[in-house]
Amino acid sequence: MAPRRIPPYAVRKFLDDVRVGNHTRATARADDLAVWCSGHSLTRPHTPAVVLAHGELLLRTEDLQRAASYLDQGLAMLAETGPHEIIGSGDHHRVLLVSTLLQLGRYHEAAGHLTTMDDPSGPLDTRLAALRGQAQLAAVAGNPELAHQFLNTAATVAQRVRGLQAPAMVDADRACLLATQGRLFEAMAMADHLFAKTLRGGHGDRARWASASTAAVAFTLSRHAVDQGRGYDAERFLVAGIGAVEQAPSAYGVAHMDLAMARAWRHRGDFTNAEPALRKAAVAFSRLGCRPAAALVSLEDACLNEARGTASATLNLFERALREFQELGHAWEVTALQRHLGLYDELAQASAAVDAGPSPIDMRASRLARMLG
Repeated sequence: MAPRRIPPYAVRKFLDDVRVGNHTRATARADDLAVWCSGHSLTRPHTPAVVLAHGELLLRTEDLQRAASYLDQGLAMLAETGPHEIIGSGDHHRVLLVSTLLQLGRYHEAAGHLTTMDDPSGPLDTRLAALRGQAQLAAVAGNPELAHQFLNTAATVAQRVRGLQAPAMVDADRACLLATQGRLFEAMAMADHLFAKTLRGGHGDRARWASASTAAVAFTLSRHAVDQGRGYDAERFLVAGIGAVEQAPSAYGVAHMDLAMARAWRHRGDFTNAEPALRKAAVAFSRLGCRPAAALVSLEDACLNEARGTASATLNLFERALREFQELGHAWEVTALQRHLGLYDELAQASAAVDAGPSPIDMRASRLARMLG
């Protein structure tokens, strides 16, 4: 069925609805407008803006892969047509695209956009997003020192951005990076300071941002607190993360909550509850297309099997997790897993030579869990 006739002023109304947050009405017209604009001379100049706005709407429904496709296509079209009267040069949508690509684990594509975004003469919001993205890529590549350098510059830029959200985002990134480095006390101090800002409540976009930031930091710190034997801190950060997700639920946030709960139950020895929570997280991350999070699920699956003592299945599961992290380019996880798997044959041989007593592979389980986080 052909789309109904849409006058040019309706395109501007649609873009205004997206810009001011009237997403329900905008979503109802997105498909018709995209088709109409591309085929009519009066509205054709608006086509890139409509495609980008449609991508933004898809992010609202967490259709991340389609959203990335629309945003990428719209930015390519905008590069040919030039700035648009409402969305300008598409800086806001490029920030959305990069954030989405990082979630999906499409780091090479994200890096290409970050290079163009890191312009000292450009908008502050865009440069801040570029610096944060570069810090994340540096951390993925196993270079925390470079990641801190990017975050130092990002913190300076954030101070020039109006409002509290920009500095808080940098603090959230820093807390996660510190925890990954094993600097847990510094990370916890920064997180407590951050939560004083993000847990104040709010509504709309601010509530969603506060929930996402709090949950990401809380679940990361809970994981590393468990690894360092700090049960009380692990529990309080887990509770903070769950509370944040419940305030502004999202499929991505709920999946991370399920993953965090699976890990917590595993460490308590409650495998009955750990396994279904892990399966829920696996299904959700697969549907969303979030490969980095899915790789964490695979790693947790291996750790869960090892904690159960099923050594025969554990090796294959760790090898699967290794392949997934290698494909993504996650240097720290790859190094840790290679170290473990490189010792597996040696440990198996040692186990075969022992007539009695616990297996070296079984004794390795708790140490591996601490090493991998």
